[in-house]
Amino acid sequence: MKYKLVSQGLRDLTPMEDRSNGVHISGIIYALCIARGIYKPGETLSAEEKTRMNLGNALEDAIISRYQQSDKRRYIKVGEQECDDLYGTPDMLDIEEWAVHEMKFTWMSSKHHVESAKLWKYLVQIKAYCYMLKTLVGYLHVCFVNGDYTYQSPGGDPTYHVYRFEFTKQELEENWAMLKNHAHMAEAEDHTEPKPAPKKKAKVKKPAMAENTADDAAGNSATSDETDIVPAPS
Repeated sequence: MKYKLVSQGLRDLTPMEDRSNGVHISGIIYALCIARGIYKPGETLSAEEKTRMNLGNALEDAIISRYQQSDKRRYIKVGEQECDDLYGTPDMLDIEEWAVHEMKFTWMSSKHHVESAKLWKYLVQIKAYCYMLKTLVGYLHVCFVNGDYTYQSPGGDPTYHVYRFEFTKQELEENWAMLKNHAHMAEAEDHTEPKPAPKKKAKVKKPAMAENTADDAAGNSATSDETDIVPAPS
């Protein structure tokens, strides 16, 4: 029997697709985490860290898929949302309760309280998505891979916590204002594919342009979406 190691690190199996150019909520939160000392500026991910990130993306995608299979009419992926020139992509929306669901996969300890500084970035993100989708209710799913790091059952096993939040309108507005005020800190994403070099066109003699006597029809239409945040069902 012969064998050899042919690869180390998980390839990017779940890339983000169809992201708009511009400032994204995740980018603002990342910049704020650098400012708060959670991340280091200019830090590049190692192969192991990229593997962790892709494992998290894959697990999140699998959980969302299972939710949708369990009730296709209730759980949907709404895709990218835009509000005030900021972009965000909530993981899932429960259209029966009209509640945002956000999935997280982490190696942090489950000992950290959901309102602790360690989980601050998760709360900022789910509040933003609740604001964008006009709801006060959000569910934060957090999978703590190593539990509480005791490595003993039950606390040391992988732990999956689901927190249900019922925010106030003021909390969501203040969180959104904070993100808007710090949007300048985030690097705008540019997903424009480079255009190929233009081909040289053969020179041809164009005929004289016929005079256009048709009048152009112009029409204006305006639509407005309601901006009221949906209250939590009683």
